[in-house]
Amino acid sequence: MDYRCVRPEAMDQKEAEDEEGGDSDDGAESQGGKASKTPSREIRIRQIRALPGFVNVSTHRQGLRVIVLYPAEALNAESANALLKMLEEPPPGTAFVLVTNKPDSLLPTILSRCRKIALPTPSRDESLAWLQEQGVKDADVWLAEQGGAPITAYEQARQGDREEMDEFLLHLAKPSAEGLFATAERLQKVPVVKLVAWMQRWLYDIFSLRHSNTLRYYPRYRKELVALAARSDAVALLAMLKSVNERNRSATHPLTPRLLIEDMLLDYAKVVS
Repeated sequence: MDYRCVRPEAMDQKEAEDEEGGDSDDGAESQGGKASKTPSREIRIRQIRALPGFVNVSTHRQGLRVIVLYPAEALNAESANALLKMLEEPPPGTAFVLVTNKPDSLLPTILSRCRKIALPTPSRDESLAWLQEQGVKDADVWLAEQGGAPITAYEQARQGDREEMDEFLLHLAKPSAEGLFATAERLQKVPVVKLVAWMQRWLYDIFSLRHSNTLRYYPRYRKELVALAARSDAVALLAMLKSVNERNRSATHPLTPRLLIEDMLLDYAKVVS
């Protein structure tokens, strides 16, 4: 009763779908026959404006009220400014917990009013033990592909993207003009944001191998990545990484997923050819 979690509507929808064991289309029609509105991926200002009704009443357990904002980087400009007003004159008996892995994306004025507590990533052995307790097969593979983040590795393993991911990575390992368009066609129903993330990690491993002979995400493909690193240009790699990062901004709502995938793979082929 004294706890509130403020997060994007899209996260609430995803949790509901996971509990129901199925998926629902963002553009699916409602019972009234009209297309439902796509859930927001941001924390909206109306969610912040709803908090005074919660904090201005007595607590139910005579303790602290706790408001968690997660992920805090999902605050947009309007909601961040509305939250700042609350933090400037904090209500009594209330603790705000902002959870983020991108603290630099928050307003400096918000950060200045927070006590910063760093939560390090668990060790590889701890993470593997936990994943195995959850029944995750190939836990070491999933953990490496998610950069050592055990909860993300667990979520990805549950989603069952292994077949699509392996097809995409196999094309990156042995790119060909013939396979490019076929790969884009087969994977056009995979969320583009996932393909972009897989590509970012792949390029990072190539770049890392060139400069430090280490790789982080795809140890299963070491042989192929070493060969690609040997024939790729460092400047072109950096440009490709920047291009993929820019694509990530529009990946959640691409107008033509297949064309975006083809364009990304064409750019990649030029870098490693």
